Amino acid sequence: MKHHLNYEKENKNYILLGHVFKIIDSRKSEKIIASYCVKNVEMFILCLKIMFTGIFSGLDINQILIVLKNLEKPSKFFNKFEDRSPGMPTFYN
Repeated sequence: MKHHLNYEKENKNYILLGHVFKIIDSRKSEKIIASYCVKNVEMFILCLKIMFTGIFSGLDINQILIVLKNLEKPSKFFNKFEDRSPGMPTFYN
């Protein structure tokens, strides 16, 4: 079964997803999440990334988890979005 997580640099959904991931990964976001007494901030951020991936790709979370389990290194999938879009507006300074 083919999945829709093959991202393309020209796809607007994945460009926007890259922006969302940069905001989620920012230090300020981690501080905000920790201020709500979340014990495991890293796991919470991973859950957010999975949820946003589902929203932007149109797949169910179960399908995304199956695809991520089949990858050798699931973290590489999320790292693809980090070195993108140099002209991104900065929301947290």
